[in-house]
Amino acid sequence: MEGRPPISDGRSSLRRVLLRAINKNQLILLDKISKNSTRTVTSISNSLSSELSIPISTLKLNCRILKNLDLIDFETSKPVSLTQAGKAILKIVGDSG
Repeated sequence: MEGRPPISDGRSSLRRVLLRAINKNQLILLDKISKNSTRTVTSISNSLSSELSIPISTLKLNCRILKNLDLIDFETSKPVSLTQAGKAILKIVGDSG
């Protein structure tokens, strides 16, 4: 298997790929959702919009994208949560800046 990177390097390669595929707002949402397991999508979106001056429409669009990718799960008036895939991605991309 000459020319192949060592397996220990696979995580950093996967991290780079994920950082290209998941945008900054989606990472912000994943992180905020991971820390606020009792809040709704609307509540988290409103909070982030106020804190970071990101339009609510942008945050809601990114929530729909994350839901379509099965990274978060939510229903109207129910708390939003990360799926197992969402937790895994946040763990990989959340490591070391």
